[in-house]
Amino acid sequence: MTKRKSGFTLAEIVVTIVIMSVAAMALAAPLMVSSGALGARGPVSHIQLSGLAREQAELAMKELSGLSEAQWTQNLLALAVASPVTGGADVTLDAETYRAVRNYVCVSGDLTALDPSCVSGFARVTVTVTGLSGGNTLSITFVKSQMGI
Repeated sequence: MTKRKSGFTLAEIVVTIVIMSVAAMALAAPLMVSSGALGARGPVSHIQLSGLAREQAELAMKELSGLSEAQWTQNLLALAVASPVTGGADVTLDAETYRAVRNYVCVSGDLTALDPSCVSGFARVTVTVTGLSGGNTLSITFVKSQMGI
């Protein structure tokens, strides 16, 4: 009678490795898909984009707040002609450089037609923040009236 040596055979080890690899891929696939949807830098990049876009939207609102009707028309017309307006110097956060751009368009009171004279008292403002190396982009569009948002 021969004594069997303890341990696993090569075939058993290979089958175990294959099964564990399939299981690991099944568990990792959703993580890879979600991180791909968020971009290479993940959710931090989107949080930074949102924060910078919000800051630029607040600047755009301040530029057009507390003005008389004549000042509103004059300032808005100048911004609309100069659009797109760069929102200051590029900002670098966590080795990513972002550029903000504001675009002003004068619109009519029903917000559907353009108002080249800018006398209607309504402006459609689009703030776009772009990561220069990653290409991530976030845009916020809102309507600013002479009386408020």
